[in-house]
Amino acid sequence: MDKKTFQVRGQVIDHRSSEPRPSLRVEAWDKDLVFHDFLGSAIPDAQGHFEISFDVSHFKELIFDRYPDVFFKVFDGKKLLLDTRNSVLRNLSAGVHDVVIELPDVAEACPPTEPESPSPPDPGPPSSEPKPQQLRGTVVLSPDFTREVQLEAFADAELTESLGEVSIDTCGRFTLELAESVSAVWFQWSEGEQRGRSPKLQPFLPGSSIRLNVYRRWSEPARGRERFQAAVHSTSGRPAVGVPVALLEVALKRCQLLGDALTNGNGDAIISYDAAALFSQRPDLRLVVLDVYGTPLVESTDSTVVLPGTVAHTNTAFDQVARAFKAEGISLFQLLGIQPSASDPSTYEPSSCALDEQDLRYLTERSGLPVQSVATYAAAMRLAPSSGV
Repeated sequence: MDKKTFQVRGQVIDHRSSEPRPSLRVEAWDKDLVFHDFLGSAIPDAQGHFEISFDVSHFKELIFDRYPDVFFKVFDGKKLLLDTRNSVLRNLSAGVHDVVIELPDVAEACPPTEPESPSPPDPGPPSSEPKPQQLRGTVVLSPDFTREVQLEAFADAELTESLGEVSIDTCGRFTLELAESVSAVWFQWSEGEQRGRSPKLQPFLPGSSIRLNVYRRWSEPARGRERFQAAVHSTSGRPAVGVPVALLEVALKRCQLLGDALTNGNGDAIISYDAAALFSQRPDLRLVVLDVYGTPLVESTDSTVVLPGTVAHTNTAFDQVARAFKAEGISLFQLLGIQPSASDPSTYEPSSCALDEQDLRYLTERSGLPVQSVATYAAAMRLAPSSGV
C-alpha cells in the first residue's frame, strides 16, 4: 500500500516590499506536544519558490498523529530569521498545498540593544571558551499576581541544573544571560512563598519565542454552566485514569485558571467554568495536564492530549482506582460495602457480605480498570479497618 504523500509548494517574500527572498534555507516541521518532527528542507530559487515533499513515515510516531501540524523555520546560513510554530498549518491532508512565507525585517523584529559597529573587529582565532546564550521572553500573569515574580531557568526537566535567576519588568518581559549554550530550558517561578513551574514535558527552545503562563494551581475558580470536554490517553491508546486536568484561558497580557477535574475510567473529564468570567468572547483556552503532585506536564490548545506511556501510567493500581471513583463523585467506602462505625463515625467497619463476582464486575465497569486491580484494592480496603491502617 502506497504511503500518503504531502507536498508543500511555497514562496518566501519580504513582508514590506513583497520581493522574493532567494538563497535562504526553509525547513518544514511537524509540531507535536513534546518533540517536533523534521519533515524536510529546501532552498528557494531566484523567485523565492521552493518545494518540500514528505510522507507519513516522517511524523506518524503516534497512533493519533494522522495529519501533521506544519510550521516553518527560515535560516540565512546558521542564523534563524523566522519560526512560525505559533501559526501552524493544522491537520494538513495528503496532497499539494501552497503557502506564502512573509519574512519580517530582522532589524525591526529584533531591535539591537546597542548600536551596531559598521566594521566589527577581527575576532581572531576561535576560542575554546563556551559562547554565552541569551534567553528573552514574556511572563503572562493571572490577575492575582504582582510584578514581583522571580524566574529561575534550568537545563533539565527535574529542575536541578540551575542556569540563573532573573526578575521581570513592569511589562512582564525578561532577559537572562547564560554562561553556556543549552539545547532546552525549563522555568520555575516564585512570588513570596508561592512557587510553580513551566510544563515538564514542554521545554522552551533557546532562540525561540518564550511565553510563560504563570497562575496559581490551587486558586478557587468560578464554577458555571459551561462545559469543556477533555480527554487524556497514553501513546498506546490506553486511557489515563485519575489524571488531574485544568482549563486555562490565555490572553495578550494575562491568563486565568477557569476550572479543574480528574479524568474518569475512560480518560475523559468535564471541566465546568463560568462564561461570564472569560476575558474574551472568543477565548484562547488551554488544557493543562498535571501529575498527581500538581506538577504541570503539558499545556495544549487541543482538548485531547496524548502522554508518553511512562508518564500516563506511573500511578499504582490503588491510585488509579481511587481517582477513578473520585472523578465519578462516588464514595469508595460505600462501593466496597464498608460503612461508618455506629460507635465512632470517623472509623469504618466492613459489611457482613463479602464482595462477589457481580460486585467486582460492577466496580470494574465504573472504574474502567482490570478486574484484578479492583479486587486487590477491595481486599486492601477491607483489611484497613481491622489492621488500624
